[in-house]
Amino acid sequence: MPKLVDTNGQLLTDFVPSSGLTRIGSEQPIKEDAIRATLSDHPNDGVIVTGDTSIDVLASLLPELKLIAIEFPSFMDGRGFSLAQQISTSENFTGELRACGSFMLDQLDYLKRCGFNSFEIEDSVSLASVEKLLSPFSDHYQASATQSQPLFRRRA
Repeated sequence: MPKLVDTNGQLLTDFVPSSGLTRIGSEQPIKEDAIRATLSDHPNDGVIVTGDTSIDVLASLLPELKLIAIEFPSFMDGRGFSLAQQISTSENFTGELRACGSFMLDQLDYLKRCGFNSFEIEDSVSLASVEKLLSPFSDHYQASATQSQPLFRRRA
């Protein structure tokens, strides 16, 4: 069973694993009414999508969602980063945005900067290593979902 950690590397104990979430995506047409009915039956649950899911598919559901899990099929597939950035900045999603699937631990800082606020990791991974990898740099030059101003603007 995987474990869930937040952006501070703290273990979250009470969570619905991504395998228990409602799966929507581009491989099947979205049926909004069916998804809304499922979500109303399971209000603490959310949806799981892949990086190739269009933001248009999620846009109308965002106000009702508490959790969106983005599944990475491979650590080389960066589409989940882009989708998370769109959800957290353009769509102003304030719920839990979870990364799950096959991402590398070295990518945790980048995932956090794209707007993810929780990460489903393998049970064998130590929390100390996760905490270290979540903040490998003292500051970042670029703007991100977590910091709207680039460094030169913050220093001005």
